[in-house]
Amino acid sequence: MKSSMFFLVVFMILGLAANAQTDAESNKNVLAVNDKVKISHVGDIFEVKSENNTGSAKLGKNEATYATHKQFLSDFGQLKVTKSKRTNRLEVITFINKEGAAVNAYYDTDAQLIGTATAKIFENLPYNARATITKKYADYKIVEIIFFDYNLQFADADSYFVQLEKENAKSIIVKVDQSGNVDFFKYIK
Repeated sequence: MKSSMFFLVVFMILGLAANAQTDAESNKNVLAVNDKVKISHVGDIFEVKSENNTGSAKLGKNEATYATHKQFLSDFGQLKVTKSKRTNRLEVITFINKEGAAVNAYYDTDAQLIGTATAKIFENLPYNARATITKKYADYKIVEIIFFDYNLQFADADSYFVQLEKENAKSIIVKVDQSGNVDFFKYIK
């Protein structure tokens, strides 16, 4: 099954690429996406390279698909990809944005952007959220703050997710909306 899935993916890539050629020296199949980006593969490892090598990523079994990488290039341009991952329901591409921060771009299995997640600090939260967290969760320590920016096609509003922990208790995550409202989101192990 995995073998036939691989051949299906290769067949689709070959069908989409207008300029397929073989690089005899490295024994790689090279597929031109455009004048500045090429995708090559040996076996089930795919490599996306840009002219200036800022968007390269190796695509293996547990990596985001070719379609997702291609959509990523369309969505974000030539930014440095540091990691990509595929699960049953999501594909994640981690990249460095123009400001130098690491960002996770989340895609569905149809290579449609769901949204991006970026690490933030307490001071990035709206003032009233900081006041609520400081008062209501005074005995908790902030572990991590993530800002999730939903793609416009989704109805969910952009939100901060704040992980809090305290000794001898389950860690929790609270959700903070853009207006600074703080709501319990979930317990975590």
